[in-house]
Amino acid sequence: MSEELTALRAEVAELRSRLDELCRFIEIVEDEEAPGRKRAAVQCSTFILTNPGNGHIQAMFCAEDDGPVLALWSDADYDKPGPKARVLLKVREDEGQVSVLGKDGTERVQLLTDEDRGVAVVFSAKAEPRALLRAQATGGAAAALRADGKPLAMLKSEDGDGGAVMTLKDSEPLRVGSKLISNKEGNFFALHGMDEQPRVLLGSHQADGGVFIMNDATGEPRVSAIVSAHASVLKVDPQKPSEAGVRLMAGEKDLAAAIDIHNAAGKTVASFGTGPDGAGFSGVNDAAGKEAAVMRVVKSTGYVEVKDLDGPGCAMMSVATGKGGMVCVYSGDGQTGGAAMLSARPEAGEFIAINAGKPRAMIGCSEAGGHVGVFAKDAANDDQPAAALSATEYGGALRIGGTESVPHVTLGSTEDGGQVAVYNDLGILRARLQNKSDGGALDLRFGGTTSAIAMATEKGGFFLVNDAAGETRACLPKEFLGDDGAEDDD
Repeated sequence: MSEELTALRAEVAELRSRLDELCRFIEIVEDEEAPGRKRAAVQCSTFILTNPGNGHIQAMFCAEDDGPVLALWSDADYDKPGPKARVLLKVREDEGQVSVLGKDGTERVQLLTDEDRGVAVVFSAKAEPRALLRAQATGGAAAALRADGKPLAMLKSEDGDGGAVMTLKDSEPLRVGSKLISNKEGNFFALHGMDEQPRVLLGSHQADGGVFIMNDATGEPRVSAIVSAHASVLKVDPQKPSEAGVRLMAGEKDLAAAIDIHNAAGKTVASFGTGPDGAGFSGVNDAAGKEAAVMRVVKSTGYVEVKDLDGPGCAMMSVATGKGGMVCVYSGDGQTGGAAMLSARPEAGEFIAINAGKPRAMIGCSEAGGHVGVFAKDAANDDQPAAALSATEYGGALRIGGTESVPHVTLGSTEDGGQVAVYNDLGILRARLQNKSDGGALDLRFGGTTSAIAMATEKGGFFLVNDAAGETRACLPKEFLGDDGAEDDD
């Protein structure tokens, strides 16, 4: 009897030691909002969620000196070397931050706040910042960036003033290539030279009318066309009578009518008129007669094209009747280099960053709201981004998928509140954390069957476990099961 008592005391001592260890992390306290009811408080620096089917870590919630961090892991690449986290949610210096990571652990999309204003940054596969969306104090801005983060194309707006689009030459230092401005005074389009001096100005003044101006290398106007309520004027201003010339052509029937302006070498440096189809055109060339910019109308679509005289790069702006406008800048032939496109349709507007002829990042809006998307390099579907941030009828939504255009992780607002869902490589739901009936709920699945449910309800929390056929095998507490063993709907 003495030996049994000694053994029992040892077991009790061990149990008490384990209970003391457990109490370091779990504390039972009175619920201040419901006197007489207890609640459990878990205190730890790291909280880990694992896949019950294979034991893989799928999420990690950590408390750090700089602030909390929620990391969502990739289950598909779990057994492969390299970082596993694909999404990070952080709070740093009182500002939130969401990062979508690539397989190498570097950022592909970053959403954050700066001076209490929203910022979205999209990165390339080499973790280079390539696109930026930013809210300003009185407007907004979007930019397409080169590898070092410097902008090559920008779009901005100012409340009460208007909007502007600017493209820059990829050089050191960066130089302005073109500007499109719309403000209270009118609408203006400018082409700049290598010294950033405007070479061509095209605009419409609200009070007077339209204007077309061509400047020389010093910025002095040499050709101007002005239309006002009182007069229409075409003016050529050579520095010397022998240094410039103007040629006016008029054909018969379907032949073109045009005005060509030549330099002292006899090269055409500017043309405008009508083509064989009866539509108008206007173009400017360099001193050697090489086309630098052109405005045309083709099949009821008007567009402006600006070319890089030292390479294959180009910027284009077009307007299709009844559909909307588009601004496009690209390097290479448009299929091998980088490109960016800004377009507007009656129901939507979009900004798309392109590489090797395929979309890499997108910012847009539609009747449903705004959206931001980034595409995988080897995506099977160019219409489906690998990661997408959008607005829905219930709020915001973040969708992260693989190269096969199926979702892997979704984070968003629902009718009941927030929801996080994790899918397998086929897009089949495997885990979901959500607010349901004003309580938290965790649903874990294998195949098409719910395997486990953890939920907080007005009656308290419960945990339910099903077998492979979906039949309930265990429930804690048991009071949440009905008389027939099924889950109580209440």
